[in-house]
Amino acid sequence: MVCDDIAAKDAITLAGTLIADVLAIYQRWIHVYLSVQGVQTTESWADYLARVTAYQDGIADGGVTLIPRLFGAEPGVYVGRLHQNTGAPTNGGSFTTAATAATTTKNKYKGLIA
Repeated sequence: MVCDDIAAKDAITLAGTLIADVLAIYQRWIHVYLSVQGVQTTESWADYLARVTAYQDGIADGGVTLIPRLFGAEPGVYVGRLHQNTGAPTNGGSFTTAATAATTTKNKYKGLIA
């Protein structure tokens, strides 16, 4: 789940590429939840809907969910809980392998993964 609000269509495309890379390299299905900016103070509801609709126009990726941040907590509420890093790998791998994989992925997708 990415908690920084996205403001461009490129982030959705990048998330789709990330999903494909993780599946190809690590044989793991993942789902990416992207938080979308809420309504701006100078924006009408119709303008907001047009802007958010334009983000997803022409993109069909079943592994990406866009979550509008209208009141502030929607990403965490939608996903159910925020991930708490305990430091233990959940896939049965070693700490070194999990850390190396995470660093490599994070460096490749700097604009998407904080």
